[in-house]
Amino acid sequence: MGEYLILHVRTNFYAETFNYIVVSKGIVLLTGSQSSSPSVTTLSIPLSAEMAPVSTVVIYHVAKYGEVVADSLTFPVNGISRNNFTLTLNPMKDKTGDTVEVVVLGDPGAYVGISAIDKGFFNMQVYLKLNFEIKNILSLNYSSTGWKRIELR
Repeated sequence: MGEYLILHVRTNFYAETFNYIVVSKGIVLLTGSQSSSPSVTTLSIPLSAEMAPVSTVVIYHVAKYGEVVADSLTFPVNGISRNNFTLTLNPMKDKTGDTVEVVVLGDPGAYVGISAIDKGFFNMQVYLKLNFEIKNILSLNYSSTGWKRIELR
């Protein structure tokens, strides 16, 4: 992704080093140790698609007598789309408006998730209660005839 999470860590006590753990979806993705400076220590963590949609970094220090001092930060990561693609809707495919044609164009092997909600539910704001799970993952296949078109009915 080429982006970084920049953290500025400050303590109000002497800590020679501190440790950090990056967790997403219950999986430990990154761990490390950083030497601490007397004022503020800057930590740079590279972001990856595995961290999407949200990750948590836990920074901790084990003090002199075994006491653990810790803090955490939960942050969003926009890493679902690693490939460029375009999505086009054609609501008048059959001239009656009963079907909608969805055309997705992108790189071969790209995965695109499409989620739809009925207009009646949208007006009732049910979508606010939905989470960010991807309901369907569709694989685009490129053949000699071109991109496969997907129709929703």
